[in-house]
Amino acid sequence: MAKKSFYGRGKLLLTGEYAVVRGAKAIAVPTGQGQRLTLSTGRGSDIKWKSKTADGEVWFDAKISLFDFSPLKTSDAEVAERLGSILEAAVRLNSDFLSTWKGIKVETELEFPREWGWGSSSSLVYGIAQWADVDPYDLYTATFGGSGYDIACAGSDEPILFKKVSDDLVDLRPIDMSEAVSNHLHFVYSGKKAQSSSALDYISENEMSPDWLDSVSELSQELSEAQSISTWLKGIESHNALLSEYLKQESPQAHFRDFSGAIKSLGAWGGDFYLAATPESPEYVQAYFQEKGFSHVLSYEQVAVSCQPQKAGQ
Repeated sequence: MAKKSFYGRGKLLLTGEYAVVRGAKAIAVPTGQGQRLTLSTGRGSDIKWKSKTADGEVWFDAKISLFDFSPLKTSDAEVAERLGSILEAAVRLNSDFLSTWKGIKVETELEFPREWGWGSSSSLVYGIAQWADVDPYDLYTATFGGSGYDIACAGSDEPILFKKVSDDLVDLRPIDMSEAVSNHLHFVYSGKKAQSSSALDYISENEMSPDWLDSVSELSQELSEAQSISTWLKGIESHNALLSEYLKQESPQAHFRDFSGAIKSLGAWGGDFYLAATPESPEYVQAYFQEKGFSHVLSYEQVAVSCQPQKAGQ
């Protein structure tokens, strides 16, 4: 086998967290960093898998049976079991996938830190779906579940307005993010991890009214068309109020009352990243969060794929 390479981008959900699973419109941004999956010929009749971090360190390796996708040898049994279930699901979607029983070497490499929650799982599923020649949404539904916005980001080169219309249909619309907005958006790593599974459990146990979902959709639509940062400041405040009501939690803004702007969580509340919107300078944002102990503060330009040059092979 000649070397083959597949690529999926990372993701950040700017609006519509929780609600996007129930069909509300949401703004999502593919990141300039993603995950690459590379295939080459291996010996024997099994899969030799190696996963690397953004620093090039091997964080997972395994020898996986092509018979039943069980780990014959692995550095992490839980990760190996999850990987095996993804490969098995891909075979169910395409019976020709991995049917030759020829040894394969697989290497994946992240371009962003694993702990950032930018979509190490979704970008992997997207890469495996390309390899297996199956629909990535079908594979994601069969393995992780969720709305699929992160799969949409994995294959997009620009910000999107996303809506899950049904289990079999999504609506994707590209967004032309105004610089009058994007120049004033910043991403702050919280240093904490939120579990998507916990968020999905909460959603399954707590209904969302049609009117509430419509309100979230209207906000996402309005912000996707916004031409000023002031619209985003008001929109984030309204968005926080809606989610605070649903989650019965204090708004993230409450922890940053002296910030000159608006702050919201991205994705499940309580982890990963904050979005900070402000008319103030980047220097103000850096100084404010560093004083509070947050060491990773990124501009929109540093994060979004639409602001970054394309890498070779993408």
